This record gives sequence, C-alpha cells and structure tokens, in this order.
Amino acid sequence: MDSGASRHMAGSHKKFTNYVCELRGQSVNLADGSTQTIMGSGTLMCNSNMPLSSVLHVPSFPINLLCISCITSELNCVVIFFPSWCLIQELGTGRRLGTGSMHDGLHYLDDNTSPAVAAALSSSPLEEFMLQHRRLGHISFVILGELYPNLFNKVRKEDLVCDACLYGKQIRSTYILSDHRSDVPL
Repeated sequence: MDSGASRHMAGSHKKFTNYVCELRGQSVNLADGSTQTIMGSGTLMCNSNMPLSSVLHVPSFPINLLCISCITSELNCVVIFFPSWCLIQELGTGRRLGTGSMHDGLHYLDDNTSPAVAAALSSSPLEEFMLQHRRLGHISFVILGELYPNLFNKVRKEDLVCDACLYGKQIRSTYILSDHRSDVPL
C-alpha cells in the first residue's frame, strides 16, 4: 500500500476480474524516475470485501501497488496506520474491509480476512465484554451478562469495573455555609 501513488498498479493480469486494453501504450512514471508501459486496466479483487477498479496493468512492475487515496475514495473508507499494521474500515458501517501488516518498512495487504483475524484484534474476553458495555450505553453488567452469556462466563466478575459508571453515580459533596460575603464586585 502506498500513500504517495496516484493509481493502483499490478504486474500480472491473471488476478483481474475484467480487463480492457484501453490504456495500452500509455506510460506511468515510477518513484525511481523510470517510465513503464501500461498494457491495460481492469478490476482487481484484493479480497472478498475490496473490489478495486481502474487498476493499471504494468507487466514490468514487480509487485501490486495499492493507492491509498484511490482506496479511500472508491470504497468510502478510512485507512488507519498503526506502528506494525493497518486497518481499512468502511466509513458508513464501520465494517472492516481488510488489514495490512508491515514488513521491511512497507505495509502489505493481508490475504486472510477471515474471522480469526478479527478475533486476534480483540485481545481478551474482558476487553470484548467492556467494549459491548460501552457500546450499549454502559448497561449493567448483569443485564449484559444475560445478552452475552458465553462471554460473561469467561470474565472474572471482580474485574468488571467501569470508571465512567462509578463517576456517573457519585454525588457532589455539600459545602458548609459561609457568612463571608463580598461588599464590592471582584
């Protein structure tokens, strides 16, 4: 994935779902200053959630290059970069379209977007349970346990502490009455 690229590019035409030779003979300028010939363009399925159109076929290009600005506008999504991985998430629904891993300073789109990846992103049952607690407006833990009994049984009950709920239930201390009053403003 490249944040500096202006178009998607692929070296092999085998992964294209539809392919046209309309741009044949035109060229692209690469980051190293060289010029490469375009053989065609088409639609490429990165994974089941990410069909990308207008991908340029550049046979001499050794890797597939995904343009971040094209992904975000075409799929109406956001790409969030973390130190060792990235997340591609749909804006309207928040659905995860894909993830990427960093190798040698570059982010590569992961091929595997199965539920196992999603499970790896939530590190513990407690974090998942607390996430549901916050999503449902800080619902009581007992009621939430009835909604998610399998998750509730995996969590130690003494670990269920929510600071926002505790602060929200506190009341303000009363102040002692004072006879000292100011005679003039300020």
